[in-house]
Amino acid sequence: MKKLMGSLLGLMLLYGNTAVAQNPVQFYGCKLNEGSSMSDVMAYVDKWNAVLDEIGTEQYQAWVMTPQFSSDMNLWDFMWVGAWSNYEVMGENMQKYVASEEASNIDATWPANCEMHTLWDSRQIREASQQ
Repeated sequence: MKKLMGSLLGLMLLYGNTAVAQNPVQFYGCKLNEGSSMSDVMAYVDKWNAVLDEIGTEQYQAWVMTPQFSSDMNLWDFMWVGAWSNYEVMGENMQKYVASEEASNIDATWPANCEMHTLWDSRQIREASQQ
């Protein structure tokens, strides 16, 4: 009976872990460098996207977010948010990026200082309706 209950519990845990997808999401809080603007960020994004396409990181998604309201509007000029489909893809993509000379070259042109960097685990709990 113990083996049966243990097996059942193991199956429940396995099902529970696969039924709810976990996605790694990274956040950078950034302040523009002196003399830089959001236009410079978007010019960087164009070059960065080309490098990611070249090195094969198709499963990485990214957003540049600017504050509309906040308890401290001076904290960050923008947030860079990136997400992967799972942790395995994240590791593969990060290895490709670090090994890329092109990525190193464009990183030198990054027009901001991003003091805050954090990685979160994301679980979707509601999907938008198809209206």
